[in-house]
Amino acid sequence: MPQDIVPPRGERLQLPESVWLRDPMISDLKGEVDDKYMYSVDNKDGGLHGWISSGPPDPAVVGFWLVFPSPEFCSGGPTKQNLSNHTGPSCLAMFHGTHYIGDDIVSSFANGEAWRKVYGPVFVYLNSTRSVNNAYDLWLDAKEKGYQFWTITDSKGEELVHISPGSPTQLGNMTYVSHRDGATAWKIGFPDRTAMGFFVPDPNPNYVDKLFINCPEKYRQYGLWDRKIAEKKYSPTTWQIKFNLNGITSGIYKLRLSVAASNHSDIQVRVNNPKRERPLFEVADLGMDNTIGRHGIHGLYQLFSFDVPSALFIKGDNIVYLTQANAGNQFVGVLYDYIRLEAPASPGHSDWVAEESVVSNHSF
Repeated sequence: MPQDIVPPRGERLQLPESVWLRDPMISDLKGEVDDKYMYSVDNKDGGLHGWISSGPPDPAVVGFWLVFPSPEFCSGGPTKQNLSNHTGPSCLAMFHGTHYIGDDIVSSFANGEAWRKVYGPVFVYLNSTRSVNNAYDLWLDAKEKGYQFWTITDSKGEELVHISPGSPTQLGNMTYVSHRDGATAWKIGFPDRTAMGFFVPDPNPNYVDKLFINCPEKYRQYGLWDRKIAEKKYSPTTWQIKFNLNGITSGIYKLRLSVAASNHSDIQVRVNNPKRERPLFEVADLGMDNTIGRHGIHGLYQLFSFDVPSALFIKGDNIVYLTQANAGNQFVGVLYDYIRLEAPASPGHSDWVAEESVVSNHSF
């Protein structure tokens, strides 16, 4: 309730949008944490959301729904996350926002540059019932609502695109082969542009939202590990990737580092010498999507590929050091998606090119 997010019922946490419910109007929620980012959703999944009134204003319980027939007009692509609701009498149709991606999505234009973009369509649907007991039926009814798509026919009445309910058009197999230079020495994670599968410590049990207790992305419950070394001071962190090489192939190895999200991170990469003054690879102040503070596992995706001379490796045990060097605050950090070390390129590579291929059957 709106009264819960201000004192004395609610106490704001270090992320200003987050409120610890000390004495909420609904007593079952006491001790939980709530904020608007709890209700974020990917563009591809945000087809319908809305409100159902909590009581009969006389004579009916009312449902208010926003239906997105297509997310194609939304900036940032299908996995860009947007807010869907706020506390209070608001229901959002987010067309454009920097959440989970930062200023990279903000449109910028030269002086006098012509530009235009169409937003929509968005379908506003209202329904009602005379019984509070049937309130859930309003949600089921809204989910069944479709939307009319239109096209202009030619003089013969023929359309360029034919859309038939329940009759998908098969496109056949589509094969994607990821770019690579050599055979895989090792890999960590799965290239799905999220941090799913990487370890994140359990959240502080004092600050929990029950919506996410049984969620596979459970570390969206304020899953921030503590790097604090003193009041308002935080320490950089280094992750060690240990691996064994039975032999060294002379030439240039390739390390591919894909980042699912980053917030003002300074990433440094070193090989077998953590005290080397100059890192093998470094990028400063990377990202500003604040995905960590917003309980997400993916923000602005970025891919880095760089050379590793074979002279830096030894036969036997090796270590790659990944350092997030910006002490910053508790919201500074990086979420990795996928890391792969490739051996030097070889003429006979046809046997390993298909290793990372994705073959799927598509229809619409």
